[in-house]
Amino acid sequence: MSDKTGGPAFPLDIPTLEQVYLGMTMLDYFAGQAMQLYPMLHDEAAAKCSYARAAAMIKEREKRNDQTS
Repeated sequence: MSDKTGGPAFPLDIPTLEQVYLGMTMLDYFAGQAMQLYPMLHDEAAAKCSYARAAAMIKEREKRNDQTS
């Protein structure tokens, strides 16, 4: 998957909306989950760390998907 966001977190199978994502991406979802790891950091620092961790999760997810293909 070449999409750096991981695609939609909760995709809808609606043929007329083929490339339109409604809602959050996997990157956003993972970052939101990772935010729980940084309760003592300032908001901007917590967001930066959370998105970095989320991006790493997307990258690892792509590696695993490539191995199973």
